[in-house]
Amino acid sequence: MSIDDSLSQGLDLTSSLVAPDILEEQFREQTVREQKAEQKEQNRQQMEIRQQLLKTLRSVWNMLSRPIFGPPHDTSWNQDAARKSNNATDPRIC
Repeated sequence: MSIDDSLSQGLDLTSSLVAPDILEEQFREQTVREQKAEQKEQNRQQMEIRQQLLKTLRSVWNMLSRPIFGPPHDTSWNQDAARKSNNATDPRIC
């Protein structure tokens, strides 16, 4: 075994001793990336749920703001219809 072989083996031994630290750092970085990706996906899902809830709330609000019996709040259409029907039955207008 030559000195060069011993040195190369020594370097291999040294690099193998350093490798666990590097691997541990890479593992931490990968874990952080995975956690960020999971958090991003959770945020996206929460946003979708919020949008759906808001849409449902608006729909319910619109249904509840309509009168159950009688004309809707905007009665202008009803007044127009009443005027037309009165004109049709009024003998003075014919």
